[in-house]
Amino acid sequence: MMEITFNKDRFNTQRSYNESFCDKVNKVLQELKDALPQLTDAQVATFVEQPEELSLELEAVAAVEFNRYVSGLPKAVQSSIKFTFNDDAVIRRLHRKLPIESPLFTLNCCHIENGQCVFDVEELKQKCTVFGGDDANLMWVKAQETAKNLNELNALVKKKNCDWDAIENLRSFTFGLIKNTEDGYKPDPERLRQLL
Repeated sequence: MMEITFNKDRFNTQRSYNESFCDKVNKVLQELKDALPQLTDAQVATFVEQPEELSLELEAVAAVEFNRYVSGLPKAVQSSIKFTFNDDAVIRRLHRKLPIESPLFTLNCCHIENGQCVFDVEELKQKCTVFGGDDANLMWVKAQETAKNLNELNALVKKKNCDWDAIENLRSFTFGLIKNTEDGYKPDPERLRQLL
């Protein structure tokens, strides 16, 4: 498989979403670490994916510590002390603060590593690159040539002061390997990817 094309527009848009998402997640994770400084990096990752599981894990540890402490107290005092676990409310409150992915944020390349949210730029580059064989490469070359010819034809039509384009289309409702944009006709890398 060879690299056919790199979708720079998609990369730039998704990079912006990833950087913003990562920044927001890290702010919440910092709040979590400030509230529960005993958490390990693995527990921080669990918080993001399965907050209920983290609550159960911390509650079990707290119960063991509570029972150990209470067992050293006089019997009369033991019965008057009840076990309470307040970290669950903190976990639920902070988990609700995690950002919700926008429908336009289609390539999430953020991962939790060492207690932090990290944006993997290389992963995004891979996801925005179209790979294929000779057929795909030939299709892409032809699409580029066709878009160039369409733009030249459109320029000639526009010189005649026409208020219509060289190719009839439904503007934003056109779908195909070549799209009509504000900057003219362009081949669409994502359509090529769908053909492979």
